[in-house]
Amino acid sequence: MMMKNVINKLVRRVFPTIWALKYAFKYRKGKNKAISDSNGVVLLEFSYSLPVIECYRVISDELLLRSEASELELFSYSDDRYDKYFSYFSVKYFLIYHLLGFKFNFSNLKLPSCASFRDLKEKFSSKQELLGFKFDSIVIGDLIYDTYLRKKKVSTVDLSDEYLFYLVKIACFMVTDVSRNLMRKNVKSVVCGDVAYIYSGVMARVAISKEIPCYCFDDRSGLIVRKMDETYFRRAKYWNYKTEFQSLPNKAERIAQARSSIESRLAGSVASLSYMGKSSFSAASKDNSVLDIISNNDKPTIVIMLHCFFDSPHIYRNAIFPDFYEWCNYLRGVIERTNYNWVIKPHPNGLAGNEEVIYAIFKNTRAFILEPEVSNLDIVNSSPDLVLTVYGTVAHEFSYCGIPVLNAGDNPHIDYSFCITAKNINEYDNYLLNLSVFFDFKIDKEDILEFYYMNYLSEDCLSERCPSYPPADFIDEYKLNSLSPKERRLYYHYTDATFKYFLDNEVKSDVASIIER
Repeated sequence: MMMKNVINKLVRRVFPTIWALKYAFKYRKGKNKAISDSNGVVLLEFSYSLPVIECYRVISDELLLRSEASELELFSYSDDRYDKYFSYFSVKYFLIYHLLGFKFNFSNLKLPSCASFRDLKEKFSSKQELLGFKFDSIVIGDLIYDTYLRKKKVSTVDLSDEYLFYLVKIACFMVTDVSRNLMRKNVKSVVCGDVAYIYSGVMARVAISKEIPCYCFDDRSGLIVRKMDETYFRRAKYWNYKTEFQSLPNKAERIAQARSSIESRLAGSVASLSYMGKSSFSAASKDNSVLDIISNNDKPTIVIMLHCFFDSPHIYRNAIFPDFYEWCNYLRGVIERTNYNWVIKPHPNGLAGNEEVIYAIFKNTRAFILEPEVSNLDIVNSSPDLVLTVYGTVAHEFSYCGIPVLNAGDNPHIDYSFCITAKNINEYDNYLLNLSVFFDFKIDKEDILEFYYMNYLSEDCLSERCPSYPPADFIDEYKLNSLSPKERRLYYHYTDATFKYFLDNEVKSDVASIIER
């Protein structure tokens, strides 16, 4: 058994290295040849994801042409204690990038001690004040907030925590350093990774403030590079969905496509939700335990569909609660003031540590806490009176099943009326204390399908342009097992076949429009 484990570890390390180098040699064609005579630079964030590197390869020539630049340079900010960039098994990534013609900005790979910011000791009187924090006119408070939650794996910020002030200093240093680098290097455009956190988000916001085109990845249902603007939002502009849909031809065909896709999701597929490790709509259980819990008396039943407490609560334009912990803490008070049946459903893909937070908030209340594995179909079949979320996909999923949903602040469904969105806490409180508005609430399924098409299947997403899942000959045990869970998930959308499709159908025609969006 020990020898088998050793061999397995070697295979997991060696096979992808050989495969990656073979890949880089295959596609190294002419990448060191300047496409433009200018001395401009395109900055791209260093990534360990082979699918992202492949996307860089596909779009790099077009980016250089459109940016009138001559060089591709990688950047990365990290405050990790140990510099993982030079670990033995990272060598393959440097070789790949080098063979593909990318240069390295090693000066940015490790953040300094921020000595020049030692005197910066911001005192925040509230979480809202932290969220609105600016440095050099750049709003970075929300990035600091979400980075703090994710790095510490805590449910809310401690305004007296020294680590919070460390992140404040780091973020302020980055604003200054990014500004200097963007001007010194004559940067023509920037491609960032996950802009919800300071390590990519600061670069994006500073670039946008200097009117430098900035692009980022949207990995909901296929890899696409999207152009950002002053809203700092990385996905499609959901607040314009209705207007944009009206301008599309063949609306009936698009609605039919949306109907097929959403019903597939409600049957257990995650094809349109690449960030989900498993479906929340798995097969319903054969017993009636959830039905018995929710329908055990004549009281109204409200189901709270929780988010992961540590996962970027500020990805949309505004929120009426500072984070998911404050939302739940508020709901705890509502539970104590009302005579409803309250049911708590944890997020099915929540990070480790969520369970402790949930029980700490709700353990002494009348709310019944379901297991995360309970299928949403069981909840649908029990016909609750109302479902609560901050901005989750349950807003269109449960609405499609005929169950009213109440959102808390800005969310992707804001342009439609098939669910209700509270704009402030007073309005939210009024909805929860007066449920009569939901009893005869009319839900237009056509609106849901229109939303679904625009959010998941529109031409802004690759789900319509390339296969959602890899062909059978890709599902190789060694190849899949050698990837991290995140890369494995990404590879189900960004396979060799996917990119062959992309190359055959997009690069020869309209890759420019992909980048522009």
